[in-house]
Amino acid sequence: MLYIRSFQYLITTEYIRLTSGIFFKITDQVEMFRVKVYIITQSFILQLARLMYLTLKTTDPENAVIHFLGVPESDITDIIRERVQEARKKK
Repeated sequence: MLYIRSFQYLITTEYIRLTSGIFFKITDQVEMFRVKVYIITQSFILQLARLMYLTLKTTDPENAVIHFLGVPESDITDIIRERVQEARKKK
């Protein structure tokens, strides 16, 4: 649980920034227009806790797959999808 709580996600109109780690912090950033596929996974335990895992597949060679662990159930995929479309229009 401490490991999952160490994750921080920042989703802006232009990029997604993920920070993780307890003793050693790692920060990854992916441009929003690179996101291609959205996958939501919920095991039985996650459903009881009203949490989900969100997986994003991207065209970024360094971060081909991004995992959001322990995200509260929400319409986050719709928000990300809208921002991805906006970012692609700008590019």
